Amino acid sequence: MDLDYGKLTQKFQKAPFHACQSLGKIGSYDLLLLTPRKIIDGPNILVAAAFHGDEPASPYGILEYLKTKEIKANVSFLPLVNPTGWVKNTRENAQGEDVNRGFCLCKTNCPHTPTSEGRLLLQNKALLIDLSKNGFLTLHEDWELDRFYFYLFEGKPSDLGQVIHKVLSIYARPKEDGIWEGESIKGGMILGERDYGDKGLSFENFLHQTYGIPAICSEVPGRLEFHDRIQIHRDLCGEFARWAQSHHNSRNVY
Repeated sequence: MDLDYGKLTQKFQKAPFHACQSLGKIGSYDLLLLTPRKIIDGPNILVAAAFHGDEPASPYGILEYLKTKEIKANVSFLPLVNPTGWVKNTRENAQGEDVNRGFCLCKTNCPHTPTSEGRLLLQNKALLIDLSKNGFLTLHEDWELDRFYFYLFEGKPSDLGQVIHKVLSIYARPKEDGIWEGESIKGGMILGERDYGDKGLSFENFLHQTYGIPAICSEVPGRLEFHDRIQIHRDLCGEFARWAQSHHNSRNVY
């Protein structure tokens, strides 16, 4: 497992169908955004990876998806949200903070404080909302498990949940039904809008609750081989794009 930030970012910068830009600096690192060079008549969706630095395979899964040359939807990427945690293989950033917390529904006097990475996301909120208006997927890994689960923020089962479940089921079994991390889980799916109390909301939950964006958080089994996890993240990107394009096409049938 080669966690070389320089080599990884060079590969993103060379992506043939996506432009690579920096949303700002996190220490000496860039918080990167990849956007399509050519906009098609299709939905806008956004995929984010490596909110947690000890979930390292997801950026490579995005790279593998970019190699497929498949044009389905206008897919943008936040390929490495927590670069300081990723290079050290730690969940938190260099300040020991969980990057995917601290988001708030309050417009003023928010009781929560996002991290430096979170503040950059919020400073570019208008752009990210437009890029994700038809769907937002975050790629995660749970190092404790050899089974998968995912969070669906729509509050009820949906065809998007079925798509994500189908991809994950190819590689692993779902987490057992019951209670997991304080939430009810069934068939590997956790429904609803999770609030982390004094830690605030996750970014995906913030986008869904504030702007009604369809949002989903996949948790790939961290005990699978690194190569297998890369392939799962790649396939999740592909099926998410196909789902979004299918919805767009169905709405345009007269």
